[in-house]
Amino acid sequence: MRKEPVGISPDRLSFSWSIGGERIRRQSAWKVLVSADANALGENCGDVWDSGN
Repeated sequence: MRKEPVGISPDRLSFSWSIGGERIRRQSAWKVLVSADANALGENCGDVWDSGN
């Protein structure tokens, strides 16, 4: 697994999402996985990149 994959700059990388519902919710953690194999993602394994969060 690569620690800093080529072509991905943390300075320019951004993701966004919203958490719906009537209750107030706060998200305290997230994890981003990138894998060359969909089966690996199904096993929670990012063989290209794992944010570790």
